[in-house]
Amino acid sequence: MILTRYPRAIARRLRAGMREMLAPSASTPAQSGNEVTKELARLRARTDQLTHAMFADSLAAYRGIHQGQRCFVVGNGPSLNQIDMTLLRDEITMGSNRVFLGFERWGYDFKYWMTQDETNIKQIAEDYVENVPDDVIKFVPIRFLENFDLTRFQNCCPVNLELDMENYPLFSDHPRAIFEGWTVTYSMLQIAVIMGCNPIYLIGVDYNYQINKDTLVNDTRWTDSESKSHFHPDYCKADAGVIWNIPRFDRTDKAYACAADYAKANGVEIINATPGSKLTAFPTIDYEDLFPASGRETSAA
Repeated sequence: MILTRYPRAIARRLRAGMREMLAPSASTPAQSGNEVTKELARLRARTDQLTHAMFADSLAAYRGIHQGQRCFVVGNGPSLNQIDMTLLRDEITMGSNRVFLGFERWGYDFKYWMTQDETNIKQIAEDYVENVPDDVIKFVPIRFLENFDLTRFQNCCPVNLELDMENYPLFSDHPRAIFEGWTVTYSMLQIAVIMGCNPIYLIGVDYNYQINKDTLVNDTRWTDSESKSHFHPDYCKADAGVIWNIPRFDRTDKAYACAADYAKANGVEIINATPGSKLTAFPTIDYEDLFPASGRETSAA
């Protein structure tokens, strides 16, 4: 289900109705602080249930859509500047966050895009609304939809992103839900599998962040005015005060290992084609080897 299949007026009414549900009413009897907090929590839960019921099956429309086709799940590491990205013009591509900064230079838009980090979304959702091209299909966790102006965010597909720490990590191949892995790349791998993509190539997944005392904001947040850990110097938006969550390698290592185990058990190839990547969970290949000489000449023409 793509939200923009609905008339914009309906989208506006849905958003207005949710805001009205959470707004205090003049006719409501005076309540204590604890009662108000409990009531707001109850209304929030009802709103979340409604939103989930409406959109939880959204990924079903993409199940098997690219069966047996290769795709490229693209991270935002500086290694993207070491490879010829124009070779992916006619490939199935899936990127995240501020990857749109490369679209003009590479000469095409990605087919799919995703964001999922709450800290990031609450700061720069409008940046995504304004800059991710309308034709790109956008995957956004259901619980974060309220941060986006859905009347302007074209081709937005809500996804059910679940966190189950008791059984962490989990890997999904079913559209009813994907699972948190502390990195949007892990979520994109699950979506690629649901789409039937095989093989799946990783690029730009350097898995190597230059975080030091000069880039730390606090124990859990960081930023970098030079964006040395990303492919574009303005990626971090540090000049606008944007901060990012520090990577949790203790959790992402487990998630990627889970993805590798799933792939091995289910005949899916997930291969890392990132030059110099520190991620060791998957077999590797040289990026250039994915394109025959004739293809490189054609792309460069």
